[in-house]
Amino acid sequence: MNVTARVTANDGLVLREGASTESKQIDTIPYGTNVNIISLKDNYYYGRYDDLMVKVDYNGKQGYVCSYFLLVDNEIDISKYSAEQKYAFGSLLYSQTDSLSSKFVLGTGLLDCTYTNERFENYVKLLPAGLTINQLSDDYYKYFSKNKPYDFDSYFLEKDGYLWKKTGFGLEPDGSYDEITEMVSASSNTIKYKATHFDNPVYSIREPEEHDFEICFEDNRWKVSDSFYYTNMPY
Repeated sequence: MNVTARVTANDGLVLREGASTESKQIDTIPYGTNVNIISLKDNYYYGRYDDLMVKVDYNGKQGYVCSYFLLVDNEIDISKYSAEQKYAFGSLLYSQTDSLSSKFVLGTGLLDCTYTNERFENYVKLLPAGLTINQLSDDYYKYFSKNKPYDFDSYFLEKDGYLWKKTGFGLEPDGSYDEITEMVSASSNTIKYKATHFDNPVYSIREPEEHDFEICFEDNRWKVSDSFYYTNMPY
């Protein structure tokens, strides 16, 4: 694929020989390092960590890492990509933006925020000082289309020169995953896909739900325009 991505794992990202978290460790890639994504593993879909493994090149070493801890370069020109490469690129953006959605809602956002023990009503203070809701918004819209709005004021508060994060949200169910099944159409600025959402299939009796999503070229970036799971997730 030849797509650049930045490591976002604070303690570094483990590079492994095979496409499994049980595979032998080759190296640890430091936080903030750029790697080159070569390909997705077979049966790549948004789910457990082993499902999200991608093959990368790092300092001349090739191996597998979990793409949950990568931030994909979405400013690249994919006009010369084959249909298979576009399919794979859309899969990367889809799984990435779903994980980023959870980080915004359940975590602290894209910025390098750190929780403190200080609370105000149902908010917890974040470090460093000086972070703003506008900064979070700017980061969000680097990866999500304006057609996919997010109400930051519902989750964050600016107070005493700090950003505060609302608490009380639980984690998503274990085992839920999304599988992209088809690339429906591709133009110079929009690529449409079909996907299926499996809601915690080990424990849930809900039937898999099919849905559409698309990536669009907006502000000179490829962004996810629509995504079923977090768009429809109740809080």
